Amino acid sequence: MKPNARDGELEPPHPLKGTITSSLLSGRWQTYISTIYSPETETFTLDFRDGTPALHYSAPAQTRETVIGAFLSYLAGDNRWKTAAEWKRDTHYELIQG
Repeated sequence: MKPNARDGELEPPHPLKGTITSSLLSGRWQTYISTIYSPETETFTLDFRDGTPALHYSAPAQTRETVIGAFLSYLAGDNRWKTAAEWKRDTHYELIQG
């Protein structure tokens, strides 16, 4: 991220060009929600980890609105984000991180 000279805020170097990853971490180790943008399909993949690689879940092909809603819900501490997408267990991280 680079500083925005106009207002002192941070902005991504190339908004929505390439793959952009954002994460929102909780206060617990290895517990977070994150997203990855795919410019080829113009969709986002949501990821959620609940403490260990064995509890890592993904929800591909999400819209911007779904991602924003999930992040706001997660930040608010409610559980609406859990039903905003169809989560599937992602075993990839379990295999590479044990």
